Amino acid sequence: GRFRRYIICPRDGCHKLYKKEECYRIVNGEKKSNHCNNVRFSKGKYKGPCGFPLMKSVILKDGKSGLEFYKSYCYQSIQKRIENILKRKGTEEQINAWKDRRVPGNCYGDVYDGSVWQKFRSYKGKPFLEGTHSLGLMCNIDWFRNYKHRSNSIGALYIVILNLPREIRYLPENLILCGIIPCLEDSSPEGKSEPTHLNTVLTPLVDELLELWEPGVQMETHRHKNGVTVRAALLAISCDSPAARKVCGFLAHSANYGCYKCLKIFPGKITEKNYGGFNKSSWPGRIHKEHMKQINHIKNAESLHQKKTLESKYGVKYSELTKLPYFRIIDYNLIDAMHCLFGGISKKVFNLLIEHGHLSESKLEELDSNMEKVQLPTCAGWIPRKISSSHSYYNSYEWKTWTLTFSAYALRGIIPSSHYQMWTSFVLACQKICRPFITKEDAKLADLLFLKFGKEFEKCFGTEHVTPNMHMAAHLFECQLQFGPVYSYWLFAMERFNFVLNQYTKNSKNVEEQLMKMFGNESYLRSQVANLPAEFKSELEPKLPELNRDPMINNDTANLFPNASKMPLSEISEAWKSIGHIELPKKMTSTRLDQEDKMILHSTYQVLYPSETIEVSQLSALYWKFDSIKIQKTKISSRKENPVSSHIRAQWCDEDGMISDRCEVRAGQITSFLMHSLTVKGRHVKHVFASVKWFADFIDPLESTGFCNPIQLFDLKQIECRGNR
Repeated sequence: GRFRRYIICPRDGCHKLYKKEECYRIVNGEKKSNHCNNVRFSKGKYKGPCGFPLMKSVILKDGKSGLEFYKSYCYQSIQKRIENILKRKGTEEQINAWKDRRVPGNCYGDVYDGSVWQKFRSYKGKPFLEGTHSLGLMCNIDWFRNYKHRSNSIGALYIVILNLPREIRYLPENLILCGIIPCLEDSSPEGKSEPTHLNTVLTPLVDELLELWEPGVQMETHRHKNGVTVRAALLAISCDSPAARKVCGFLAHSANYGCYKCLKIFPGKITEKNYGGFNKSSWPGRIHKEHMKQINHIKNAESLHQKKTLESKYGVKYSELTKLPYFRIIDYNLIDAMHCLFGGISKKVFNLLIEHGHLSESKLEELDSNMEKVQLPTCAGWIPRKISSSHSYYNSYEWKTWTLTFSAYALRGIIPSSHYQMWTSFVLACQKICRPFITKEDAKLADLLFLKFGKEFEKCFGTEHVTPNMHMAAHLFECQLQFGPVYSYWLFAMERFNFVLNQYTKNSKNVEEQLMKMFGNESYLRSQVANLPAEFKSELEPKLPELNRDPMINNDTANLFPNASKMPLSEISEAWKSIGHIELPKKMTSTRLDQEDKMILHSTYQVLYPSETIEVSQLSALYWKFDSIKIQKTKISSRKENPVSSHIRAQWCDEDGMISDRCEVRAGQITSFLMHSLTVKGRHVKHVFASVKWFADFIDPLESTGFCNPIQLFDLKQIECRGNR
């Protein structure tokens, strides 16, 4: 879609936006640069207009002199982009699908179950999100290196429509790339390429958000060709810690008040800060009302010196987002679990184990050997098994896989017992909250485990090695109560989109404009593919990058059944009554059920349909048998076709291998798939099952040590009774 190109004043601390025509004037037929008229302060060294020229003189190809902009900011209207999304068939139904969800009261399956979304269902006594065309939005800003061998970075500003179901929320056609932020070097000796604040680039977005809040904006949609009032509210900011501070107006972690969730003081010099101390009850919380008073005080500062003094005193800066009348900047500024837990804490602890000699070269080789022994289920993720040589290059997704899947088993007996106990506390906490569906008890237990980990870390490595991420992890509990599981808003998808933007072929001229055009064109093509005739669809689809297969964008197949990890099967059976999301193979064999299979299938249907009376004699003896299926383009095979991708983790398998309503997650291997039909309440319903051989529990020799066990182990050589799922 079309976008606006703003010109940015290049002076540090200013960066005011101008329209192109405001940057020059014509004098005697020649263009002359205008100067920035932004008045920041009324007193002190920087009083009066900025005065910096908005354009620079250059020599053109023909040898004549001309003018060129220093920096430009490409911004796409959020209102236009939302309108284009709502024009697509089915989108209006998708943004209201959350209202039909059924989730137990103490459970969290998405942002809709958090207190913030519930609060905005009706705002100040008037319906808001309950309306058919009211949207809750999330914002992310992040930087990436524009070129491989250059240190400068450019930023991307994304908007996510939270009303959309999680499995399609982060698809390219549904994501709004609002802006590309140019490299804005400051005057510091290290030559940073990221600005110290983002108020200027947030201004166009905030102006549009104010219109969308009240009174709303008339838009054409697929079902309302003559227009309907669409309203929206920015409910969350989800960024890595440095970007979150710049967007929401908080000081860096090196400040005395270095936490943007509480007022705990971190003593010490900038390079010697002490982030230790995990007595959470002693951390005074930030209060929104007081925060707004401090912001107004800072906003009205008359000089740069006064402004800096007030910022240091309060631990905050002015943010453009405070113009939004509903926005509670302390509560709605999320902590990203991806950067905090995996790119931060996991990486830090592993490197410290090496630095302190607990992971020598020989022990790293032993670690590699332990990792090679582990057979993973299909959806568990992948990392290079030679962690000894590749850990320096791990990204956050690979650190996540290491932490949640490999580490507890691989490190046993290699590092000291005190360090292992410390690490398992962290792993258990991560496992509790890094799920599509969690309970309040999960979140609270994880909170206690993060605090326990922090205290044990101090004993193992000393307070001088405690990092801000370890402190911030102790605030994840509040974020989950307000916004649901971290799974719904962590930034794996955004990191992937930054990678995609960086891969576009581009030259060094007007990079921001090129990226906006290429991403916009691709998003448009993706949105149109579904409506194309089959012959054109098959021609176009392969030409688009396979983003939908990337686990960092769609997470994994658990998105289809977000409640499956915790709820009884009978309570979520509606999710299983459609097989439209499953791609079946072309080759299938018609087979007859033997009596044993018939009894197993009958017990399965009884659990799926507890209120129905189903007789064994009702079951058709015929079924279709096959060796693989695809779910969201992820192929899952049987043991016969591909032993590697046939291992699974599954719920509802009891001790004798039969299906049951409430059971712990177990591991097994798929032997075959089958499709069987059953008449339920007069409807002919097709079901797809996997026949699974369940692995026996592995008897853990370390279980008697008293350590909590953060990972389930199963013996691949021992098989339990046969069952169907």
